[in-house]
Amino acid sequence: MYNNVAELWTQWKPVVGLALKYKVDRIVERDGTLAVTLIECCDDGKIVVTCVGVIAARSVTELFRYRLISELDKKCGTEFYAAWTFFKVENSRYAEWVRSSQVSNSDVDDGMHFSIVGSNLIVDVLATRDPKIELIKDA
Repeated sequence: MYNNVAELWTQWKPVVGLALKYKVDRIVERDGTLAVTLIECCDDGKIVVTCVGVIAARSVTELFRYRLISELDKKCGTEFYAAWTFFKVENSRYAEWVRSSQVSNSDVDDGMHFSIVGSNLIVDVLATRDPKIELIKDA
């Protein structure tokens, strides 16, 4: 768990049996639903993280989140974020930024911040519901 004055980061374990680290393969947005396809870093297993009720989302490389990575590294150690992919963020700076950008939207006030810290990208999602995790089976 990472906690500073503004944010509380916790590792989110939505389902049993997930790999430790994933790479973001694809991001598709349609009608308020965001689907993020992830590939296991040590295997070819894939999962899809589906976020419904998306208020806002962004994806950036670690370079653009250098301040965050430095804070997490200093407070929790490298293993906290480097060896795990899924996080929930309370008192989120991202959620606050989205709220300050809105004229009026009650969904924003109820939004939850989820962060997917992939080996190649960081995807932040502000949504009204927990994402759904789905295993993709090879044909």
